Amino acid sequence: MPILNIKIGIIHLPTIAVIDDDQSFLDSVTLALKDRGTVISTTDPRDCEKLLSNTQIGLLITDYKMRYGCGAQVLQSVRISRPELPVILVSAYATKEMAIAAANLHVFSILEKPVGYHELMRTVDLALLRSKRSDQNFNSLLKMNCDDQSVTVHGKSVSLTSIEYRLLALLVENEGNCISREQLISSIWGESVLCKNVFDTHLGNLKKKISGLGVNLRTIRGKGYIYSRTPPGLRLHG
Repeated sequence: MPILNIKIGIIHLPTIAVIDDDQSFLDSVTLALKDRGTVISTTDPRDCEKLLSNTQIGLLITDYKMRYGCGAQVLQSVRISRPELPVILVSAYATKEMAIAAANLHVFSILEKPVGYHELMRTVDLALLRSKRSDQNFNSLLKMNCDDQSVTVHGKSVSLTSIEYRLLALLVENEGNCISREQLISSIWGESVLCKNVFDTHLGNLKKKISGLGVNLRTIRGKGYIYSRTPPGLRLHG
């Protein structure tokens, strides 16, 4: 028997969230995944934030083209509030736009409808294995709640001002990419004239509050800033 068909050896089965406006697809996926974990689902992508508030979710499966929203919006919400969460994107209409969005937002895999049972099971098992390793390596490193702007790192609450939260959210959303000072200032303050020291103070305070917690904000001289995750015990300076 191929190893990928063996149930992943975890003590507590994960919760799998599924978002798709096709109820028949939701019913089929729920039935197929009943041995993989607890499945919670919705036909409305606007329920994404509510679903993600469940910290037990170890995998998200979402459609891309839906009546009440776009999969890209769902992916952006995930990358801000649950950056470590693996996402499987499903669609009957694969497009270049979708592929670019998926690549930019670090989608684990793309499946084209109709999805075969064995292909679904294989992809889900691999995604859950990655989720388990992510939890072991980063202990669900960073969680951000857009509603009350609360932040926890390794389960520890971090008190941020509104500006600090927005800075962190922008950097997290663009994980691994260098964001310039000008881009950050424009996104938060718009066209307002801003003293250089004001930005430096906010960014400096943010770095102090999350330093040593495995969250790494690096300054790339002359270019901007990069957010990345580092395993516990490994501290990068920059």
